[in-house]
Amino acid sequence: DLVEKRTSNLMQEGIAQKIERKTRNQFPKGIDSYGTDALRMTFFSLATHTKDISFEMGRLKGYRNFCTKVWNAARFINGYPVGNDSFQSANKTDEWIYEEFDKSKKQIEKNIKDYRLDYAINEVYEFFWSKFCDVYIEECKKSGETNNLRPLLKEILIMMHPFAPFITEEIHSLLFESSII
Repeated sequence: DLVEKRTSNLMQEGIAQKIERKTRNQFPKGIDSYGTDALRMTFFSLATHTKDISFEMGRLKGYRNFCTKVWNAARFINGYPVGNDSFQSANKTDEWIYEEFDKSKKQIEKNIKDYRLDYAINEVYEFFWSKFCDVYIEECKKSGETNNLRPLLKEILIMMHPFAPFITEEIHSLLFESSII
């Protein structure tokens, strides 16, 4: 039962009744399914250095939407013929995205090393959504230069794998016919 799970073994036992009341009002039929990777990413985003966390369903929905974005980007890229095996800069947009990818990858590695998983998952999210999808894919659509989409996606999936292992493994095996691991 959801209420029992949310009110047992609390660090602050005095708030159990408040949590029970809120839970019954907010989730009368339980919690909808959003996927394992979305839940993992939500927990990573909550891994701050503070004692208390605020689990919000909106954040979980946001990461579910992010997983959908990853899947849709992979489907879109899979619609193009296989281009380069590795990333080969052909224009300024290619140079820009690879520099941004390299910066993001280094920042994610630093954040993981510093145990700042909340910062790491935010960097993954921002790079993929705002730079790769919103800018790079859109520029590739306009210019018709799509040879680097697949090799860059492969690198991104490897970078994302610790945070979203199920969707990245599935996409990688479908597009590249091999396992990430």
